[in-house]
Formats: sequence, structure tokens, C-alpha cells
Amino acid sequence: MATQPVLHVVSPMWPSPEHPHIGIFVENLSSALAAAGFVVEPVALIRGRGVGPLQKARAHALLAAGLLQDTLRRADILYVHAPSWFAPLVSLSALPRHKKVVVHLHGGEASPHSRMEHLARPAVARLCRRADLVVAPSAHSAELTARAFGLDPARLFVSPSGGVDTRRFVPGDRAAARRALGLPTEGAVVGFVGRIEAQKGWEVYVDALALLIQDGHPVTGLAVGAGGDASRLAESAQRLGVPLVRRGLVPQADLPTVYAAMDALLFPTRRAEALGLVPIEALACGVPVVGSDRFAVPEYVIPGETGHLVAPLDAPGFARAVGTLLARSPAEVARMAKAARAMAERYDARRGADALAERLRALIQ
Repeated sequence: MATQPVLHVVSPMWPSPEHPHIGIFVENLSSALAAAGFVVEPVALIRGRGVGPLQKARAHALLAAGLLQDTLRRADILYVHAPSWFAPLVSLSALPRHKKVVVHLHGGEASPHSRMEHLARPAVARLCRRADLVVAPSAHSAELTARAFGLDPARLFVSPSGGVDTRRFVPGDRAAARRALGLPTEGAVVGFVGRIEAQKGWEVYVDALALLIQDGHPVTGLAVGAGGDASRLAESAQRLGVPLVRRGLVPQADLPTVYAAMDALLFPTRRAEALGLVPIEALACGVPVVGSDRFAVPEYVIPGETGHLVAPLDAPGFARAVGTLLARSPAEVARMAKAARAMAERYDARRGADALAERLRALIQ
């Protein structure tokens, strides 16, 4: 019997009991690769979310130390996730030559969001050029990474951040979902799922709902997630007269019910999204998405098929697009739900993990 290939995982994101959502896609991908026949051993992890800069700095220093200590251990692949915070602490000469190095980027490396990511960018570029394979979450991200870091596109592989569990995220009973969430059974429900922060576009979401109500649409908002602007979102909705049902962090197992309650999901992000799993989860549930017309979003939001695209700050444009969706005939609703589901299946977690596993095996043969 052939020996199972050994894969060592280094990641600054991993769930903890206090923060079960942090890095869940990294844990899910690791589990999927194990199911695909790899011996997956997490060797250096940061669990949960740090509470301050000193704690974060210490955690990433320990992560870098763990990565370097791993050079003495046997493995076929060293698999490094999201290296921005610790790449400057790692000497490339110390990386193992006897195992393949895979770097999995998750969004801010080639198009930095934070000051730390800007500062780390040269070190991340060096690490990516040293790697045997660089994994990016979307075609948009892969193209951006190749251009920014001067990489041969052949050394990049697109894998959708762990993908979406299309067995869990399926179309559901709308009336039952609305009852479960305390939503009105009549009228439209337009959703927002994600971190409640300015870059995710919650202000555009609330403004768009207010415009829909002004135009005579009986709309209720459903906002799910946590973040520093959560109270401001609620205050803004109240000030503008927008009926809004708020939920904080919702377990993955309950998210299909959230999506089932919606007529549409808004994704007005102005953050450089490397992929965006939330809208793909909605599509898997048959829900059309009105999303920003840039970053990776146009790869899965196809106007008139799976939703509509709008400039990120254009609240009237988002309102018009939702109004178009609310005016559809039952046949159009069914057609777009089918198209949404078919699109989401391209991002199925098992399919993505199998394709990545095949590419990793080719790397070590």
C-alpha cells in the first residue's frame, strides 16, 4: 500500500471555542484534504482572535518559530496559510528544501487592506516566489497576485477558500424560515450577512432599503453578523424608517434558514474581496445576489442570471436592482434560483478539495 502523503499546516487563523468562526474555512479545507487521503498535521496555529497588538505580535512570532522548527520534521508538503503577519519574521533560507512549500493566500496579500499587510507585502512576495505552488481563492485574485508579485501564472492554482458545502446550503422553505426568524410572511426580505463594518457596505444596504420603501416596496431587512458598526446599523435603520431584524453571529448550521428567508442578498462590499463565500452560500440556497461590480464578485454574480452587479457606493443602483428582482414573474424566480444553484455548485467544497488534492499530489510526484 502506498504511503499517504504528509501535509503540515501553518495558519494564523483557526477556530477556538471563543471564536468558532475564525479560520473555519482553513479547518474545513484541512479536514477535506485529510478525507482526500493526506495525513494533515497542524504544526503551527493561532486559534481565535487576539485582543491587542502585543498579543497578536507575540502569537505571530510564535507561529513563525513553529514554522521554522518544522524544517526538522518529515513531511511531503509545508502548507502555509495567509502569511502576511508572519512572513517578515521568516528567513527564506531556513525554509525546508526537502519538502514542497505551498502558500495559500486569502485576500489581503496582493491587495493589502491593513497597514500591516502593506508592510509585509515585500516579504510575502519573496515567500510566494520561493513557494512551489501558490493557491489563490479566485481567478481575479490569481491574476492580481501574479502581476503584483511577478509570478509565472502556471505556479498559481485557483481554489475557492474551502468552498461551500452544497449539501448543507440548499434551497429551503421560505415561509418556515421567516417564522423561525420572526420575520413577516408577507412582503420582501432583503438580507445582509457578514461583518458589520464600513468596508462591507452596510450603509449602502440600509440606504438602498430606505429607497425601496420610498418607492412603495414592502421590504424588511435581515442583517446577520457582528462588528464594530452593529449599533450604528440599527440606529441608521431606525432613523430611516427601515424595518430591520438583527441577528448576531449565527452558527453555520443555521445559515441556510437565514438565506431561505430572503428574496435577495445584498453584497455591497468595497473591500477588495478575494472571493466572497457569503454570496456563494446564498446562491447555493437559490437566492439571487446584488453585489459590487468588481473584485471577484463578477465571477459568480452574472447579471440577469444569478443576480445583478452595481458600483459599490451606488445605493440607488442597489435599490433599482433589487426592485427588478422583486418584479420578476414566478417563472423568472424559478429560472434564476436554478441558475444560482448551478453556479454555487462550481464552488462545492468537496469538488474544490478534490481538485486541490489532485494538484498537490502532482506536486510531489
